[in-house]
Amino acid sequence: MAIEYKAPHKLSQDEVVTGLASAIKPKRDVIDQNCEGFVLALKALAAAVVTQLFSYIIGKGRKHGYVCTGQIFVFLHIPDNSTTVFYHICVPNLDVLDDNENRLHRITVAQIFAFVLQVVRTAPPPQSWYDAAATFKI
Repeated sequence: MAIEYKAPHKLSQDEVVTGLASAIKPKRDVIDQNCEGFVLALKALAAAVVTQLFSYIIGKGRKHGYVCTGQIFVFLHIPDNSTTVFYHICVPNLDVLDDNENRLHRITVAQIFAFVLQVVRTAPPPQSWYDAAATFKI
């Protein structure tokens, strides 16, 4: 598993939530785009962060990783089709509500623990996954 820590002043909660609000297709949304406008700029920022962690994950020969700013966590999973990245955003200040009895599974420690359990039980990628990942120019 790869972990990337970012300072919260460099990557804010609002930037992450807005930038990852919808699917990002780098060729369509980021590469060779002028990224004018708030949402496009945040998509480009989010894509840069995800791409950096994607590179670390691939370099380690793993399929999981997460980005942490202290305010937000973005959990990443690279499936067998290593050209795709799935993500889940965890914002502890918004996810955990005091009036909800079943809130403990949403706290940060529980989210990370569940993610680590998922990582541990995931079978190693097949050789074809490594071969495909080795051809990426990241």
